Amino acid sequence: MGRGNQSGCVVLLVSNIPDEIAKVDNIFNMIGMYGDVLAIKILRNKRDCCLVQMAKPHHAQQVRNFLDQAKVGGNKLCVSNSHVESLLNKRIAEDDELQMDFSNSRNHRYRNHQMAAKLTKNLGPPSSTLHVANLPEELTPNDVKDMFIEKGFTVKESKECGTNGTMAFLTMASPDEALMALAVMHNYAPEEYKFKNTAGLCVSFSSKK
Repeated sequence: MGRGNQSGCVVLLVSNIPDEIAKVDNIFNMIGMYGDVLAIKILRNKRDCCLVQMAKPHHAQQVRNFLDQAKVGGNKLCVSNSHVESLLNKRIAEDDELQMDFSNSRNHRYRNHQMAAKLTKNLGPPSSTLHVANLPEELTPNDVKDMFIEKGFTVKESKECGTNGTMAFLTMASPDEALMALAVMHNYAPEEYKFKNTAGLCVSFSSKK
């Protein structure tokens, strides 16, 4: 593959994905931390591998920089450039649980220049500390902690942040577990709570120790 193709690559091959998050929505959350995901295709005969099409070459580069060799669920992810040029050159069936077109998703983190600039400035590898935003008013940091624990995660500490208590810092057991929690809990919106943003919880990594 020529050098120019490498730098312009937007489709990635991601392998060694743990069973628990080998679902298009969880992969969207995990990869979407580092760039906007347009489409995902989980390989039918190898469910721990998927192709992911990013919106821009530098988004694909950010995913490789921060997630290649990152540990999640005890597995070491492998992220590389794919020879596939596009996953969107034919229509993806809506009822196919192994592939999804996310090009019109309202949950892209890098959806405008301002948000992209802010995210890129603070971007780093997976860390043990998660920043959880868009909390419903009635949820305290301890409630958020319990919500994550109910889903099977180990939360060592929770702290309120933000001026009106709509955000929290959660200290997880390890970066590995924090990445798993981000994949599962980002955009999580239990029906009993009223979220300002209908997408639900906004989970990202924090450099705060």
